[in-house]
Amino acid sequence: MKFKTRFSVQYHKNKSPHYDLRILSKDKKVLWSWAIPKARFPINKSEKLLAIQTPDHPPKYIDFQGRLGDGSKVNLVYIGHCIVNVDKPPIVHIRFLDLPKITIVLVLVNPDKGTYLMMLK
Repeated sequence: MKFKTRFSVQYHKNKSPHYDLRILSKDKKVLWSWAIPKARFPINKSEKLLAIQTPDHPPKYIDFQGRLGDGSKVNLVYIGHCIVNVDKPPIVHIRFLDLPKITIVLVLVNPDKGTYLMMLK
């Protein structure tokens, strides 16, 4: 399954600060979401990162920034378009159209915990 969609990167400042990658699903009903706890910017392409799948979010959260009910703060870091290719799940390729030199590959490494290895190309 291959499709063009929108994505965002948000920085969630709470007791465990992390980045969130959000991808609008093909049917546009949910945002697929991954927390990336050890990411740093600028991104080092040789680095492999842990990406933890989190519950789907409503599409309206794609450009959210502000305070959550628990008092933590979310900043919108980037929003744009990408091509998503789910190639023989559990491998997901994400090619960013607005950041043409970055492609992310997510590989599911622990289905029970929803943990992925995130590699940048």
